[in-house]
This record gives sequence, C-alpha cells and structure tokens, in this order.
Amino acid sequence: MYLIAAVARETVMKEKSEFGVAVFDECWWLTSSDEGLELFLELMRDGRKHYAAA
Repeated sequence: MYLIAAVARETVMKEKSEFGVAVFDECWWLTSSDEGLELFLELMRDGRKHYAAA
C-alpha cells in the first residue's frame, strides 16, 4: 500500500499545469508506519508548491 501511495504522490505532483488530488480513504494503513506517515506529511506540506492536494 505504501508503494501505491508513493506512486499517487508522484503522479499528482508531476504535472504543474493541472491541479492534482490524491484521495486516501481511512489512511490508517499509511500512517501506521513511520515511512508512511512521512510520505503523507510530505504530500500535505509540499503539495501546495506542486499544485496538488491530499
């Protein structure tokens, strides 16, 4: 599941000409590990710069 989240992050942050959204429903599976939490927080913090959101 971490890999899917990482690919979604790269996909929504890749294209700056269009707004991208990564939707995670019940993301306990992602935030239960330190790596997953860091990935999610990076998307939340860095998304605005890349015209993306989670």
